[in-house]
This record gives sequence, structure tokens and C-alpha cells, in this order.
Amino acid sequence: MAPERPATLAERWSAAFPDALAAWSPYTRLKAPLLLDTSKAAAAEGLTGSFAMIRLVDQTVVIDLQQVRELGIQDYAVEVLAHEIGHHVYAPASITDHTRSLARMLPALPTVTQHAPMIANLYTDLLINDRLMRSAGLRMPELMQAVVAGNQRGKPSKLWILYLRIYELLWGMERGSLCGKALPPREPRQPAIVAGSRSGQASARIAQDDAADASSSNALDIEVDARLASRLVRHHARHWLAGVGRFAVLVLPYLIEDAKAGERLQTLMDTKDAGRGGQPEGMTDMDPEEFEDIRHPGADDALADDAPVDGDPGKTGKPGQSKAKSGTGQARDPFQYGELLRLAGLTLDAQDAAIRYYGERARPYLVPFPSLPAQHSEDPLPEGLDPWEAGDPIDQIDWRESLVLSPVPIPGLTTVQRR
Repeated sequence: MAPERPATLAERWSAAFPDALAAWSPYTRLKAPLLLDTSKAAAAEGLTGSFAMIRLVDQTVVIDLQQVRELGIQDYAVEVLAHEIGHHVYAPASITDHTRSLARMLPALPTVTQHAPMIANLYTDLLINDRLMRSAGLRMPELMQAVVAGNQRGKPSKLWILYLRIYELLWGMERGSLCGKALPPREPRQPAIVAGSRSGQASARIAQDDAADASSSNALDIEVDARLASRLVRHHARHWLAGVGRFAVLVLPYLIEDAKAGERLQTLMDTKDAGRGGQPEGMTDMDPEEFEDIRHPGADDALADDAPVDGDPGKTGKPGQSKAKSGTGQARDPFQYGELLRLAGLTLDAQDAAIRYYGERARPYLVPFPSLPAQHSEDPLPEGLDPWEAGDPIDQIDWRESLVLSPVPIPGLTTVQRR
């Protein structure tokens, strides 16, 4: 008898998909992932730079198995697939929320708005991985250690070190378990207070100047920022959209200091083109939350040690409660609309963006095509017919229908009555 052929990597990962779905809920349903053996085949599906990605337009998970082998994470199928499923069912979950998160993040990233998709990706990854580790008991720390060991792209930046340190704090890992000995000496600094207000450009300049001062004085305190970010992730776990702007303010100095801060992080970018081929709705109008002042997490009382967790309003009001200023209902201009969609992963030129913009703006004012009202008969609709048997009241015979059946009525055979 011939020996049984060992399962291929694609077969093993395909078999792990039901367990990955169950990590979120026994009722979670999603189409089977695309498991591609080569990076060339993955590139044909739009996956480049990372070993995995999602497509929100058709709810698809795409995996580059060649990069999986190169990173040495072949044994973490459930963890990787569950993470990608999390982008579909948790954050961002839909192309509309994906685009809305970018819109809330843009005011907090003056001059570096091109990095908004990367920062949104990092933020949702933190939320998903922390939930899978705590609620589903998956081996997310081991997966991150394997990714760190296998990812040698570029030079580790302070943003990369910050990102890994956040995981160490979230999961109670020993300092340096992920980021190694790359943590610089602690040099505390005073965080920025306000950034990204839509009321004017002053707050954006404050955030940028604060970041520049921190960079010039070499006072980026990764440890303090990592602790603030870990509290931010836990506090906004249920209402994740409420924390995107604050997370962007936190990492802004790292982006301004190092133009290549995200080079090594590209391996983890699985939502940068998540909106490709889709059509987010309602993006011509700004959300009320976009007019709020985006506070640095260090100046946010909700993230204090004694603050209530997300879902327990306590003294801070309802989670995600809007404190929008006047200006609600303001619309974006066509240029802002096009830039936002391009950041979400859509491939549009200026003309296509303008067509979508004005089409969405005009849709509420469309007049229905005129139609003539249909004439309704007031005569009662006749009911069905039943046989009339001998012994039934003779006045109940429907003679018209009976004679239609036979010109010679035969009682009990061709006679009928109304129901």
C-alpha cells in the first residue's frame, strides 16, 4: 500500500479556516480564503508587500504562502486567518467604516496624510490581535515573535519599536520580548494637548510644532507612548472608531521624525488597499466627530488609571458620544472626497472622483419618474367555487358558472356555488 501523501501547506491552512472562524463566533460565515503558492500569483490578486490582505468589496481573505514560508509562520494558520477574518467582522468590517476611520484620522496627521492607511492598519491590528489573544486564547504573542524574527525589511524605526512595545504591555510580556534591546533610554516629554480640530489650522500647526520640537530635542519617550497606546486600545475596544484620531496624534511625531518609519511595517499592511473596487457611501458629508478636537491620549482623562473601561460610561459619558461643535453637515469638496477614496484603496482619477462626488451629492434630490396612477376596480373580487350538492340551499347555486360548465345542469355534477 502506497504511503499517504502529506498535506500541502495550502491544504493545512484551508483545513484551519473553520477554527479561525470559530475564534470569533460559532455563527461566523465567510467565503474560503485565496491561498496562493507564489508571490507572483498573489500580486495578480493585488497582494504586494505583505503576506496577507483583505478585500472588503467581496469579503475575501488573500494569503501569500510564499511569504508565509519566508517569514517562518507556517504553523500559525489559525492565528493568521483569524486575524484577517477580524478585519471583516470587527475592524474595519465595512468599506464605509474603513473610509470613515481615515477621515477621522486625517486632521491628526498634518503634512503626513499619506500615512493614514498605514496608521489605520496598525490601530485595527492592535485591536484584533489583543481580542484574539484575550478572548479566543490564540497564540498571538508567538505569532508576533515569529513575524519579528522573519521580518528583516529595512531598518527598525522608532515607530516599529513603539508598535512592538505596545503588544508587550497589552499581553504582559517581558520588556524586550518583541522589540529586543532597541528601546532607547527613557526621556519623558510633555505630550501635545490638541490636534486636528476642524475649527481652523491652528491646532494642526500645534501638533506639527510639538512633534518637531520633540524630534529636535530627541525626547521621544517610547515607553510612555506605548503605555498610553495600550490603554487607548483597551478603552476603545468596543467603539474602535472613537480612538482612531487619538492614536494618530500619538504616532504623529514618529512619522515626522522619520520619513521611512513605516518601511518594516509594510509586511503587516493587510488593509492598505481594502477598499479597492468598492463604493463607500455617505463620504461627501463630514461626520460630526470630525469637528471635535482630537486630544492626545496623555491629556485624555478617559485613559487615566481609574477611568471606566469602554462600555461603562462612568463619569465620562457614553462611549463614543459625540461632542461635535457647530458645523455639523458641512460637505467635503470634490478634491477632499477624491483624496479620501484614494487613501481607502480605490483607484480613481480626478474625473472619476468628481463623477462619484456629484452623483452622491445629487442622489437625495432625484425626482421619481412620473407614472400614471393605476385604476382600481371597486367591484368585489369573486371567490372560488365549490360543488353544489343535492340538499344544499337552492338559492346558493351560481347558475352562470354552472351553465358555463354544462348547458344542461346536472344537480350534484355540474352545479357549483360560491364560497
